[in-house]
Amino acid sequence: MLCAAGHHDAEAALRESEGLLRATLESTADGILVVGADGRVIHANGRFAQMWGVPEPLLRGGDDEKLLQHVLSQLGEPEEFLARVQALYQSDEEGLETIHFRDGRVFERFTRPLMREGRVAGRVWSFRDITARHRAEERLRLDEARLEALVRLSEMADAPLRAITDFAMESGVKLTRSTMGYLAFTNEDESVLTMHSWSKTAMAECAIEDKPVVYPVETTGLWGEAVRQRRPIITNDYGAPNPAKRGYPEGHVRVTRHLNIPVFDGDRIVAVAGVGNKSTDYDETDVIQLRLLMDGMWRLIHRRRAEEALRQARDDLERRVEERTRELARSNAELERFASVASHDLQEPLRKVVAFGDRLAEACGSALDESGRDYLDRMQNAARRMQGLISDLLAYSRVISRAQPFGPVNLADVAREVVEDLETRIEMAGGRVEVGPLPIIDADRTQMRQLLQNLIANGLKFHRPDLAPVVRVWGELADGVVLSPQRGPERVCRIEVSDNGIGFDPKYADRIFGVFQRLHGQSEYEGTGIGLAICRRIAERHGGQIEVESAPECGARFTVTIPACQPEEGDTP
Repeated sequence: MLCAAGHHDAEAALRESEGLLRATLESTADGILVVGADGRVIHANGRFAQMWGVPEPLLRGGDDEKLLQHVLSQLGEPEEFLARVQALYQSDEEGLETIHFRDGRVFERFTRPLMREGRVAGRVWSFRDITARHRAEERLRLDEARLEALVRLSEMADAPLRAITDFAMESGVKLTRSTMGYLAFTNEDESVLTMHSWSKTAMAECAIEDKPVVYPVETTGLWGEAVRQRRPIITNDYGAPNPAKRGYPEGHVRVTRHLNIPVFDGDRIVAVAGVGNKSTDYDETDVIQLRLLMDGMWRLIHRRRAEEALRQARDDLERRVEERTRELARSNAELERFASVASHDLQEPLRKVVAFGDRLAEACGSALDESGRDYLDRMQNAARRMQGLISDLLAYSRVISRAQPFGPVNLADVAREVVEDLETRIEMAGGRVEVGPLPIIDADRTQMRQLLQNLIANGLKFHRPDLAPVVRVWGELADGVVLSPQRGPERVCRIEVSDNGIGFDPKYADRIFGVFQRLHGQSEYEGTGIGLAICRRIAERHGGQIEVESAPECGARFTVTIPACQPEEGDTP
């Protein structure tokens, strides 16, 4: 009785152990197949049946040969695989290999022997579906390859266009694991495709001697669908009937699978890139890889074209500037010659009028009646005014034609020199000129002197009869002032010249800077009406401006604002 009970307990323990083993095998994510040394299937778990599509009757029916043949038939090479299986039956080696299926699945297969008393009693086959991992690794590999290609492209900024497109085309073929590729550009309205390059393999296999280059999109076959539909087109069975196909000429590369994509610049298709004859079906991963690569290629080409256009525009601008500079130089020289000749030709008869008038007054002055002497005085005064007018016009023209190079100018020194030159006029007017702080700036010294002299003299001339004239001059530097949108904020010098004179109506603030513009008659205040026009022209030549604030009987304040640092000579505004 005790022996029977012990035997019963042992059997129960064995059944429990077998149950646990089976439960363990059923719970694993791997497909498990246990084969005896005689080739009989000892056990196959549910995951194994699911992986290989084994029907339940076949799995449970005990027909080991049919079960094994069903599995082997899905591996693609059953005889070769069966030979490897039989060799492993007699071996105590372990083995691991990767299986690739036609539908894209990837399995890892691991086998190890079952040993009993030192001999092989069977084998355990473990199958693991690594399709997702394999695809992720493949995507990572392709991404790395694409990034490497894009880096190489970025380094080809100075390479010829053909070298750039050929490299991109060959890289696209490799990334999609194809054997051929091509690249075509579109015209402005996307109606024509111009073939630009073929991959090396395609060129080697193509037997057409005179390959067409220009393809109207309307009559182009299946590869024109990427333009017509404005999206990537995948054709994994190129031999199947398709209404978009137009066939291809004798000698053309045979196509089994095909993928092409439109390359966009904004909303416009600028190119079509295509690949073909991949060993497996094209999918969205291939589309993404090819599109990203070709987008990178087009950005480089677009940048190259933009840089070339910019360089051409710059060269054209420099050429026009040089031509304009030469024209201005010729114009200034002609103006200078004209001004000199005009001055000489006009001054000569005026000098004779004045000279003969003086002689007439000296020789016959006593014989002239009051009217005659008045006429003679008017004639001589008019001639002298004309001489002054000609001199001022010549000075106005020479602001540009005889301009001097810019350099450091101490405005305080210039102001003191001007005051010394005007000392007699200041004494005659019974006034004074107060010179405050003035900075050192980059300017034309001669013109700065002319500017200050005209403004100070103007303040002395237009004084009130009941008030001694006082003219104040001072200046400062200021940062962040915009005088020209082209130059932006910069450091400027503000020069102010104010007086306590008669002033004028603010509505004439702009008029007084015009040539020959006067607010008073010659009998009230002498002058030609050019002095302030010269001041404005000097300010503008220095890239600045002049403004005035005034009111009747309240004096005037002139403000000149110019850049403290002038541009290089030749860039002068």
